Amino acid sequence: MEDRHEPESGKEVRQVRSAKGALMFRVLGVGVVLYWLYGLVSAYFKGGPDAPSLTVLLAGIVLLGGGAIVVGILTWKAWKIEQAAVTKEDDTDGES
Repeated sequence: MEDRHEPESGKEVRQVRSAKGALMFRVLGVGVVLYWLYGLVSAYFKGGPDAPSLTVLLAGIVLLGGGAIVVGILTWKAWKIEQAAVTKEDDTDGES
């Protein structure tokens, strides 16, 4: 079978991954999850027949809030690593 990952011209394919794009995607994801959490908490306090129960509220806080915190921490760590790589790359360019 042929390897479909290489183009027919024989040139190597480079994948360019934008670190800034990945960072913005994660920040957007955290924002959406926090918005969902806000909707859940506000619906609980407004009350009414469609209001979530206390069990659903607590599970939502744990899952949505915890998920947002974990993704936020991972995003921050990835950003720090990317900044260190950019700084190191700038330092090596200056030495040449």
